[in-house]
This record gives sequence, C-alpha cells and structure tokens, in this order.
Amino acid sequence: MAETKEMLKELKGGSSDVVIVGKAKLTEESFSGDMLSEKNKANPWAYRRLRFAIETEDKNTVYVQTGGGFHKKNPVVYTQDVDRNAVQIPWDKRKLNDVVETINPFQLFRGGLQKDGDKTKVESFVSGWDLYEYLEENLEQDMWITARGNVEYQEYQGEINYSIDIRSIYLYDGKKVKDEDGNETIVKEGFTKLTQTVLLNEDSYKRITKADKEAGQVVVNAFVPQYVSKKDGKPFKKTVPMATSIFVPINKEKPEQTEAILEKMFKVKKNVLRELTLECEIVEGFESSEPTNKDIELSKEVQELIAMGLYTEDEAKSTASVRGNKIKKFVFKRPNLRKDKDTGAIILPMYDDKYELMALSAHIEDEDEEEGNAVEEHDIDVSGNEDNDDWMSAIGV
Repeated sequence: MAETKEMLKELKGGSSDVVIVGKAKLTEESFSGDMLSEKNKANPWAYRRLRFAIETEDKNTVYVQTGGGFHKKNPVVYTQDVDRNAVQIPWDKRKLNDVVETINPFQLFRGGLQKDGDKTKVESFVSGWDLYEYLEENLEQDMWITARGNVEYQEYQGEINYSIDIRSIYLYDGKKVKDEDGNETIVKEGFTKLTQTVLLNEDSYKRITKADKEAGQVVVNAFVPQYVSKKDGKPFKKTVPMATSIFVPINKEKPEQTEAILEKMFKVKKNVLRELTLECEIVEGFESSEPTNKDIELSKEVQELIAMGLYTEDEAKSTASVRGNKIKKFVFKRPNLRKDKDTGAIILPMYDDKYELMALSAHIEDEDEEEGNAVEEHDIDVSGNEDNDDWMSAIGV
C-alpha cells in the first residue's frame, strides 16, 4: 500500500523572483545618501536606499529599490554562508575577497555596469550598502540594464503593497536579430518577468462573467507566501499568506482557450489549497482612454496648424488621450514549467496535496511562535522573454 503523504499545516516560502529589462530613469531624489544617520544623529541605524524607475516600454515604468546598512553599536552584516547557515560578517571585513567567497551566491549583491573589452566586469558585494555606492558611481540616465531581485510584500494598516528589491544590475546589450538578407542588427526591447508562487482556494476563481468579458480580463484572487521577520516591532519569523490579484487576459479570438486555462489552473475544489507558480508581467502606469479618430473633431485653428506643417493630423489627435487612475498589477503570461528530478519530464508543478486548508490561517492562531521557514532561493532563466504556446500543450490545453 502506498504511503499517505502528510499535508503541511504551515506555509513554506516560494518563488518571487523578478527580472526587469529596460532603461534606467533617475531623479535627484533617487540616491538618498546615508539618510537615517544624517537626518537623526541619535538614530542607531545607518542606511542607504536607492529608488529609481526602469522604463520597459511606452507607458510601463516599473519602480525598484536597493540598499543596505548596519547598526552603529553592532556593525555586522547578517547573511548566509555557502552551506546556508546564518552568519554575521563584521562590517570592516565585508569587502575582503576571502569573506565574499564564503557567502551563499544567492545572498550576494552584484553590479555589472562596466566593460573589460567585450566582457562585462561583475563585482560582488556582501551588503546592499556597497551596491548603492557602485550604482552611484556607474548607473547613468537611460542606461539599458537588466535588474534581478525579488518582490517583497508588506501589510500596513490593513492594506497589502509590494516593493521590488534588486540584488543585481547588469548592462543589457540587446539581442542579435537577422533580417531576410541575413544581416544582423542589435534590438533592445524591455520586459518584466515575475516568477511568483501563489496559493489558490475555492474563492479564487468561479467563472468568466459578463463584466470580465467587457473588461477583457479575469481577476483571480490569490495569496502569496511571504516571510515576515517582525510584526508590531516584535520577532515573528513566520511565512504568512498575503492577498494579491492575478489578471488573466481573455483571448478575444479564442475565448474558449482562456476559459480552459482558467478551469485547468485557477478553479479549485472546496476545502483544497492549491500551490502553483506563475510567470507574470508587472504592469505599472496609468489607465488611458483614447477615442477613435472618427470621434475627434479638429478646430479650424488646429487645421490651419496642420496645413502649416507644424502638426500632423495624428499628432494633433493624439492629445485627446486621457490619463486615468494609477495601476499596478501582475498580468498572467503562463505557468512556470519545471523538469521532474526523477523522470526528466517537463511538468506543471501544481499541488493540491501539499497544504491543509488551515495553513492559510495557522499564523493567526499562534503568533507567539518564533520558528519560521526561510524563503527558498531559485535560479531563474532570463535568456529571453519569447512568447510561445508550448506550455499550453504541456498542461493539456
């Protein structure tokens, strides 16, 4: 008789890896300096934070941050060694090569914005403080970069928000594309790729409604597993579920295909908690309303400007676009497929038997426990952002 697998009652960590390719957009406020100690000399912490935007395409600009610091009375860096043991590195020894080589590669910060001939020079840092200094010296306005990091979720006054914390930044050289004559050109196209583990229950998705069809998308209600070290200023050290939304675009030409995807991956039976890892696009910007050309009338004065060659008709009509509400959302692209370690087959890692349903609320019942689960690290493929439908065949859609 097969052995019954015991289901977990508490959440484990998952993927929240992000890759962003685009042009760096800096402002005078991007580099904060040693903000805490300068503003308040009595503050025991010294910390530096860099906040800037990455423009991936027209009307999509994603905001990211990085940085680090230390406690003045106990200047150490808390990190992990190559065996994933927790270690404390003395602040004055953090830059030593012998020390850097002992650190778990997933815990290092990296900068690769300089060239040595055709090769990119990469520098590794134990603390985000030093990546801040590196970027202050090397990051330039409109520089094409690849940024990698994690999405971190926070709850404040009942609302859940996220930040994108960057651990490494490299030059982006673009990709070579051949035309019909075999000539190569370098093409630079920005994109975002979020690999996010989500948790789904019976309320996540029911069916496509009339409102969904009109909006052209279905909103799936999900949870993400987020490790929380402190709560209300006290040690907490647990992985908790935080609510988020996944936006699934409806294929207008093949709406039945979208419905099949939703039924396969997002519709969950009663009393079941499903774990699934998705690949999403991060969209940040503003909603816009653009009337069709036939709905726009041009005044006599504007028509005269067009006749003078000061505007084209399309340029004049483009001013009719109206900017709406600010948006931040994760748009579903496809599931994250993986290779089975035993068989080598490509599988959809979708699990209905990993967690008991109570895992969604276990942290509420026992908030005094101080043992938690560290978030697992995943090495992610960022070789490209090509869209294809191979994954649909793999999951039987």
